[in-house]
Amino acid sequence: MTQDRFSVRQWQEKFRAGAFDEPDCSVQMDAGWYNWMCGTDSLPGRLKKLAKLVMGVTDPYILDNYYILCANHSSRFNRLYDSVGFISLLEENQLKSIDITLDDPCHRKKWSLFTLRYDLESYAPEFDCQDVRKMIRYVNRIGPELEQDIVPPFVNERRAVEVYAHKRRGEPWEIPVYRDGEHCYTYKSRQDGREHTVIVTPDLAAPLPGFIPEEAVPITDLYITCPERLKGLYVYCPEDAGVPLPGHQQNIKNSHKKRKVNER
Repeated sequence: MTQDRFSVRQWQEKFRAGAFDEPDCSVQMDAGWYNWMCGTDSLPGRLKKLAKLVMGVTDPYILDNYYILCANHSSRFNRLYDSVGFISLLEENQLKSIDITLDDPCHRKKWSLFTLRYDLESYAPEFDCQDVRKMIRYVNRIGPELEQDIVPPFVNERRAVEVYAHKRRGEPWEIPVYRDGEHCYTYKSRQDGREHTVIVTPDLAAPLPGFIPEEAVPITDLYITCPERLKGLYVYCPEDAGVPLPGHQQNIKNSHKKRKVNER
């Protein structure tokens, strides 16, 4: 830790004491601003919006092992937006850092969270929402995951959506895949520009809204050489229900009925 870096917990204490209220350049740099396209006098107001998120963090690991960096950006639409980063104080844990954008017009929702903790390219946020309270809950929830290096199920499920879109729909690998709830995802097609819903689960008996187990496709039917971590996952896209897989002569529905009988 360098002298000019203090923990999130210390940042909260300073913010409560009004240490970042002045629009002075050095004061705002102490608050964590390292880049801005707007006037310096507008930084305190922008900081207060980001502080709604930072001040809600209560997870001990994030409070004591991260520091704050803020930036003001200009999007390709020439609109200004802000971001706040929770950056690991330890150099070796940089992949565990968190970046959250506010009102970025390139993203579909008000708040969008990215991490590099799985060492994967991020074409869509790990989590996004409209309500800062939901984002606060998510940040606090992933604190123990970051501390213990836990890989949650959605990581492999989201990868399964990419496999499905590529193998079934001919999409490039680099597509945005969004999380829309438990086991439910949306990917934005590079071909038609539309969003397509996909459900991924390891459990055909899972009571998921809109899920038809008989129409679900094992990931191994799509990706013969799929990694071990993806095996056992089933993918279901309502738009493709009942449509044979490319290169498969048999109907998916009948195939799964046969599989179900064999399993018994």
